[in-house]
Amino acid sequence: MKALKALPLGEKTTSLHYKTGPLKGYVKEAFKPWETLFLGPMSLDFLVGMDKVYGYGSDAGKFSGFLRFNGWRL
Repeated sequence: MKALKALPLGEKTTSLHYKTGPLKGYVKEAFKPWETLFLGPMSLDFLVGMDKVYGYGSDAGKFSGFLRFNGWRL
């Protein structure tokens, strides 16, 4: 993960992820307009198609409980 924060870009370095602003933590240029158009309104998440940096503090492990709560039977 540390290497993704200092990728070479000419004589400088850049991060794979946005460092500030409303997209902080999301992968640069990872916007997927078709996923946002079709899944965004249904999920109420208009960043649904964007990849995000997940570290040890991720709550992605709670996703199955979220689905059960919303009536999904997997």
